[in-house]
Amino acid sequence: MLITKGYFYNRESHVNCQALKDAWVTLLSRYHWDWFCTFTFRGEILHPEKASKTFDTLLCKINRALFGR
Repeated sequence: MLITKGYFYNRESHVNCQALKDAWVTLLSRYHWDWFCTFTFRGEILHPEKASKTFDTLLCKINRALFGR
């Protein structure tokens, strides 16, 4: 996969990046969003299970802070 000069290329085809962005906006605009988050991990590359457990721990801490035990 390669993005260059406003185009996204893969083995099968290329797509104008703006058209791709517009398509995602159209799809995601169908839903009401209260929150949108992206999560990255600094430094090390985590195994998917470790990332999932770390995310679950974060959600647990947020729930406890909001609602108590």
